[in-house]
Amino acid sequence: MNHIDHRPAETVRLRTARQKYAEARRTERLARIAAADELRARARRRRAGVRLALLAATLVTVVLLAITVTDAVLRHRDADRLDRHAAAREAAISAVTTMLDADPARPDEYLRAALAVTTGQQHERLEKATPALREAVTGLGRPATGQVLSAGVAADAGDRVDVVLVAQASAPELIGAEAAANRVALRVTMVRHDGTWLVGATEPVS
Repeated sequence: MNHIDHRPAETVRLRTARQKYAEARRTERLARIAAADELRARARRRRAGVRLALLAATLVTVVLLAITVTDAVLRHRDADRLDRHAAAREAAISAVTTMLDADPARPDEYLRAALAVTTGQQHERLEKATPALREAVTGLGRPATGQVLSAGVAADAGDRVDVVLVAQASAPELIGAEAAANRVALRVTMVRHDGTWLVGATEPVS
């Protein structure tokens, strides 16, 4: 009876199996390496995305802060400008009314009041014209009165604000207008001096 040795065939099968196993292990290892590379790349992309998002959020915050600050500054400037205009306008109305109200029995009182609301060239002009102005007030047949009908800011240079106003006056010559005129238009330059708005110049508007 012939004996058949199967061991060489088993050795071939075993070697083939081992080769396939080694190839599978190598394929698996390469797959793990490729997966690890992809995971690392994905993690880098994710970190880069997070950094980009943080940078974008920071930029947006900076821009919004700049807009907020700019808006606050502009609002503050607008508020200051409106307050300045209102103060200069009210001071102009009060000063012109003072210069139009005169009692012939009290010329010196009128002169003191007129000088108190003026500064600069206007103040100097009134001081030089004091004798003539006293004579004009004394010569009035009756007390002179005046009222400002309208007033608005025409120019703003910070501490100098021009106010154009229309006044009704019984003695317009007191402010340099035509004596026959009942209503006069006047450009008044208001100057801020020690926190007080005073008349720096007056000019009739034709």
